Amino acid sequence: MKFFIEWVLSPLVWVLTAYLFHYSVIGWIIGLIVSFIFKEFIAPVLVTLIQVGITHISINNHNNTISENYYLTPEVYYDKKKSEDFFQEGMEKYKNKKYDEALFFFTRALNMNNKNSRCYFYRGNSYFGKKEYTNAKNEYDIAISLCTQYSEAYFNRACCWYHLNQKGMADKDIQTAIKLGNKDAIKLWSSTFKN
Repeated sequence: MKFFIEWVLSPLVWVLTAYLFHYSVIGWIIGLIVSFIFKEFIAPVLVTLIQVGITHISINNHNNTISENYYLTPEVYYDKKKSEDFFQEGMEKYKNKKYDEALFFFTRALNMNNKNSRCYFYRGNSYFGKKEYTNAKNEYDIAISLCTQYSEAYFNRACCWYHLNQKGMADKDIQTAIKLGNKDAIKLWSSTFKN
């Protein structure tokens, strides 16, 4: 998508604008300015509109009992600051327990910076809030793969394992969280799930 905008649409806008001014010097200059405005301001809006239309697909297994969400991530060329803005918007939605909206913004942030372990962590938390424990566990897996010292991700993944009736895996992740310095893991584990 980025290639198409930078190497096809943007030059096309430039040439068409120059054509409107009969290929005069002023036409080429105005064309260059219009092309820049298109590339920097209009194109990202178009990409966003395309993304909103294809944000997620739900795929069911054969007996329609499990639904997993997969997000399409077309190449988007935003900077990390914009990614952080989407992350913060997702955090606001997450704090207000608007999990679907939070997932949307966290996914948008990841489209711009897919190495952000916090986004995966909070996407996992959003799925956990929706009681989609398999999806939540998958997000924590990615967060842990990006940051192997992420004790909160180990703890939250343990909670997913517990809800998925995988007590052995849950205990293993709790022990890892404790080794990484998560002092509250034993207390939270005991009070929340062992009763």
